[in-house]
Amino acid sequence: MITSYPDKNSLKEVLTNKLTSSKVRYFCQENGILLPVNNKDCIGKTAHLFFWGLNDINELSELIFDEKNYKKAIRFNVSKPNGLADHLPVAEEIFNSVGVIRDNQSSFSAYRIKGVKITNEQNSEREVLLEYEHEYPGKVAMLNKVTKQIKIHVKPNDINSVEINALPEDNNDVKVVQLFLNDIAAKNEQISFRVKSVTLDNLVIDNKIALFDRFFAYEFEDWTLHQIKGLKVNKQNELIEVDEDGDDNEDILMGINSAVLQGSSLRTNPFVQQCLSRRYYFTQAHIKFYHRRNAQAIVLEVSFKGNPTLLEVRFIQILEIEDGKEHKSSLSSDEQKEILMGFHDILYNIYMELVRHQYQPADN
Repeated sequence: MITSYPDKNSLKEVLTNKLTSSKVRYFCQENGILLPVNNKDCIGKTAHLFFWGLNDINELSELIFDEKNYKKAIRFNVSKPNGLADHLPVAEEIFNSVGVIRDNQSSFSAYRIKGVKITNEQNSEREVLLEYEHEYPGKVAMLNKVTKQIKIHVKPNDINSVEINALPEDNNDVKVVQLFLNDIAAKNEQISFRVKSVTLDNLVIDNKIALFDRFFAYEFEDWTLHQIKGLKVNKQNELIEVDEDGDDNEDILMGINSAVLQGSSLRTNPFVQQCLSRRYYFTQAHIKFYHRRNAQAIVLEVSFKGNPTLLEVRFIQILEIEDGKEHKSSLSSDEQKEILMGFHDILYNIYMELVRHQYQPADN
């Protein structure tokens, strides 16, 4: 968050070189300003002369096409068994536990919770703001403790389950969210809360491939899959990375893209067949999408990291198309969150279908 007004040269640099001209023009229009110029340099030179408010400056800082502004998303599902009529809905049980967790921080060890509060109450959806102090061992005394914040969005699915969404900045944030949810479950042992997430650990190897296979073949409402730009495959501690660099890698990706764009299963691809025969499976993909209606493209990373291997979806690139050319661009946090959670929905539904199918008894 920006706390002081930038000098005019910094503001001019941002509006001229760190944002697309259409983004600046739209931002001005949203504030009631119509720019009488078309040239990109002129747009920046004109827009920086206005005095913008604090909220405007912070919004502009979010829109700068810098990797630090590209978000990633994680999701958990917290549920309780059906039939516990004498207990509150899951969402209310979680919010009632917030004060208990705040007053008893021992389980967070290095991730000391300094503050927990409920914010942004909208209908049945709310946010929990976690402020924690993280220690970096080995750094000098003045730099080894950092205070951080992570927002957890709580969305009820029904009385027995809620969806927990967060946009972490790094693995420390992910660990704090996991610790928070584990404490929720521990404080409510009599309810037998279950904390679930999309994890490869619950899938047999064939279905680990099928998860990506079905996602690549999915008919997205707003996006068209254009290209698979990179893959990682894994077998325990062995790892293979396939990206656009190198002739062999380019041939492999070309074959996979051909299979995807033709609508056939990835299982017919020689590389995938080789993975299956060696008991390898996908753990990450970089995928380029084009928007069906807007002049926009994105590159997403769908990956499984950590132990257990949790699903993360993040932006690698956000692009705007002007005059047939792609330019680096950006989206607000709310826009990124909406897109990332939409992809999470799709992956979660595919995952749950695979889990249900693999545990069904075979027909005799």
